[in-house]
Amino acid sequence: MIEKRQKGDHLENKETKASIIEFILESEKEISEPVIRDRLKGKHNVTDQGTINKHLHFLWKKLGCIERVPPIKQGIKSHWNITNVENLRNIKHEFPKILLNSYEKSIMIIFNERGYDIRKIENLDFYIKLLLSASLFDAFLDTDIHELMYKAKKIYLRGEGYMKTNNYEYHVEKFIKMYEEVNQDFKIPTDLKIYQRHMSKEAFFKIFEEFKIKTDEMIKELEEAYKIYKEIDEDFDNKPGKILLEHFINHDIYKDLESPDESRFFIDLKEARRKADKIWIKEANFKNIDRFIELIRLEELKVYSEIIQKYKKPSMFYISENSDLIYDELKEAYKDQI
Repeated sequence: MIEKRQKGDHLENKETKASIIEFILESEKEISEPVIRDRLKGKHNVTDQGTINKHLHFLWKKLGCIERVPPIKQGIKSHWNITNVENLRNIKHEFPKILLNSYEKSIMIIFNERGYDIRKIENLDFYIKLLLSASLFDAFLDTDIHELMYKAKKIYLRGEGYMKTNNYEYHVEKFIKMYEEVNQDFKIPTDLKIYQRHMSKEAFFKIFEEFKIKTDEMIKELEEAYKIYKEIDEDFDNKPGKILLEHFINHDIYKDLESPDESRFFIDLKEARRKADKIWIKEANFKNIDRFIELIRLEELKVYSEIIQKYKKPSMFYISENSDLIYDELKEAYKDQI
């Protein structure tokens, strides 16, 4: 039988402080000191008001893990909360065993400070991934999505994009050399920009409008260059996100942080896309790409609903223990985006 701690007994400071942080993270709003005292009394049998107050002020003033919400009027106790990314970074540093991504408050702090709106369907997907991947969540404590995507693009350009970029440049340079052979006095424009984003074929060819005389062979080189350019341009829209996810999933595996749910989730997402593809093929409506996207969205929402049912997060969509009802709620919430 474990002996209960008596008032005044020594309790590891980290243990007490960690309990305070976890209690605040569990709460939707700020918490008053009396409520925190009741929690610590029930969990650790710590009742000394002065000791608890010291812990709170140390977490606030010294470690920057929590924020004090001053009382509205004199005589009322202060409230305490965790409100910003800096709080989360400090908690991660001082209390690495606390799994911040398992708390809705932590994820919503990331959303609010980084400007992500959960009313957008792609951000629901992002929410679920933050909930399941500790490594992905930790990355967003330090870096905004724009910087992470920039790094992912650099990875792409050193890997798959390297050969495509070289091939693109090869055809552009071949066009220029062919042009120089028939127009020896022509000077290549110093401001020739061949790396603009989202160019139409017309806009791409306009880059070379100063090259007046073009043979069929030259045009063929530009045609080939544009074909590769389109692949690279589409890759820049799609590949960086996949690179990021693959990186952090692998990091979770490497650090033994991957949960069975995380592994299952990404398998289920792939299966959802296969199901959507089968339905689309069965409908034989191959020209209707919007319908294909709709089918993918609907199948993905089924996967999200099962995660929401199990984790009860995001709480705004946890309306039932029945994942089918949650799925109906998601369809209604995102009906204009499906």
